[in-house]
Amino acid sequence: MTQRLQNVVGYIRGDTENEQRNGGGLRDRLWLNGRESARLGDFIGSRPYLVGVPNTYYVPDEGDTSYAEFRTAQRTRAQMLYVGGNDGMLHGFDAATGVERVAYVPGLVLEQLPELADPDYRHRYYVDGSPTVLDARHGEAGTGAWFSLLTSGLGSGGKGLFALDVTDPARFSESNASALALWEYDPADDAAVFGEDDQQLGYIYNQPSIVRMENGRFAVVVGNGYASEAGKASLYILFVDGGAGGNWSSSDVMRLTPSAADNSGDNGMMTVSLLDRDEDGRVDLAYGADLQGNIWRFDLSSTDPAGWEGHIHQLFSGIRAGERQVITSTLEVGRHPDGGLMVLFGTGGEENYGLPTTQDRRTSDSFYAVRDFVDGVARSDTLTRADLAGRAFHQTTLDDQDGSSTMVRYLDDVDTSRYPENGWYLDLAGTERVVDGPSLRGNRILFSSLIPGYGVCGAEDAGYLYELNAWYGSAFPTPVLDVNGDGKVDDQDSYYPSSDDTTRYVPVAIATDGAIFTPKVMLDDDGGQETKVSAGTNGALTKIAEAPLNSMQLGRVTWRRLE
Repeated sequence: MTQRLQNVVGYIRGDTENEQRNGGGLRDRLWLNGRESARLGDFIGSRPYLVGVPNTYYVPDEGDTSYAEFRTAQRTRAQMLYVGGNDGMLHGFDAATGVERVAYVPGLVLEQLPELADPDYRHRYYVDGSPTVLDARHGEAGTGAWFSLLTSGLGSGGKGLFALDVTDPARFSESNASALALWEYDPADDAAVFGEDDQQLGYIYNQPSIVRMENGRFAVVVGNGYASEAGKASLYILFVDGGAGGNWSSSDVMRLTPSAADNSGDNGMMTVSLLDRDEDGRVDLAYGADLQGNIWRFDLSSTDPAGWEGHIHQLFSGIRAGERQVITSTLEVGRHPDGGLMVLFGTGGEENYGLPTTQDRRTSDSFYAVRDFVDGVARSDTLTRADLAGRAFHQTTLDDQDGSSTMVRYLDDVDTSRYPENGWYLDLAGTERVVDGPSLRGNRILFSSLIPGYGVCGAEDAGYLYELNAWYGSAFPTPVLDVNGDGKVDDQDSYYPSSDDTTRYVPVAIATDGAIFTPKVMLDDDGGQETKVSAGTNGALTKIAEAPLNSMQLGRVTWRRLE
């Protein structure tokens, strides 16, 4: 290792000795007022992941106590918070103390590290993907030793993903690094397995999933991401024991690529949702969304991976006003009350990641609910907007309790005597789009929208919080959102167009202070009130009161997303 590279490595690890202010040639890390800054890089696209007591969806075979024993052995391990940074490292912090316990520099970004120390450095992304951690099992049949697997893409930092063994924080040390770093998979590996002219691995933005497949093996499942060499959308299944010695083979990785004509044109699979329909702890169905507005269904029910390749179906093609709609947010899948499944998702992309956006494509975005497995049979046709029931909103301002006003949106009355046969859609307006995944709770679909502003770091962004009946695409009979800000959800949160009170609308959306992520819902101690809590792009914390979900609606209507 050259002296220059040694200095860069020390710099990345926080050493300031060779910075310009100390007589060296490396970039100073200072605030504008001359105060020394933290030596961590920025966290932008990576969402933190908290890990404590071992966790999995594993369904043991009769008499198998291996996971219970593993969980017991690791029940007192330190809680860790993992997040990717644009200083070239995946960081692991002790959740109780904030002390960093581990930092990993993926080989995928090594060549770009010197840029961080360059005095003329301009911001770039490094480890900007969001990690996932779940327990998995070694072995060809998934019967070996248990361990906690962390896996992550790089987001805008590069093409590929990596995997670490984070079972026991007490083992985190430089001398044990080779045991912690399991594997990486990049376009060069893709070329080695599938051919130099067929590289399909791109920039992976969404969290990979860690699951057990029907053949018994544990795997990392992820969409191929954006800007691959081949420009297609693909689903990757990388078995956790693959990549031994840095070498991948066709038995280690499956790549499922739809052959339909719509899988073209600078495409990429941005998000994947996995289901265990027969509840045996093994994935048997996947839905993937791509940048051309398509939803693909993958039948993974065969115990032979070779059987997965021929069972790919285009469920939906999203084209509005002649333009394809980008899908970058996660999909939500629920059990339809009348049988089958409902796949719910919004369309849209963010400019700051360099993805195709609505503004680029000259069309507006939408929210969709698409039904599959009607009467127990998987669809063989491809749905379009014309097959769905359209919904359109109106908007108005309502007075708040403090004398100000809030913009709300409402729908015309929807026929709820029967479910829409194929699903429904709600068109958004202007540059409004959905970039964060929806949340299905009972019969409620909750999602947020982004209306991009032009301030620094989203300071001028705007958006709406929506809550509709998931099955009808309608408003509820009574309000579910605290529109007037009095901390209660009651009839005062309705909209009466005239003073005679004969016509009443229940708002389905409320303008938010800046754009927010889809909120988490918290239940008050007495169960009489719920509160939605979310961080916004302007840095503020948003809280909105919500009517409590009827306990009769809490039946098993959704699957946990396996990850």
